[in-house]
Amino acid sequence: MSSPWERGARTASTPTHTRLAHMYDVETFVRGFRNAELNAACIVVMMRDGASERALLDALAVIQENDTEWYDRIKYVVPQGISQYKEEANG
Repeated sequence: MSSPWERGARTASTPTHTRLAHMYDVETFVRGFRNAELNAACIVVMMRDGASERALLDALAVIQENDTEWYDRIKYVVPQGISQYKEEANG
């Protein structure tokens, strides 16, 4: 499985500054996921504040690759928060 950075690097049509911003977001989210009592409401707030679904899911993938114990604790939280945000935005 390729890392989010490798997947992003292969996307030649995406401007470099966009890829760099995405990598920064992913790294920030990885640190944030580890330093907070992460719950679905946190994810909803992050998305209201402009976090992209892709960056959140890529951060989750980075955690899965590097820390399976932590991943097991949050693997359902991120998708649940994204789903709640989408329901809120559409309803």
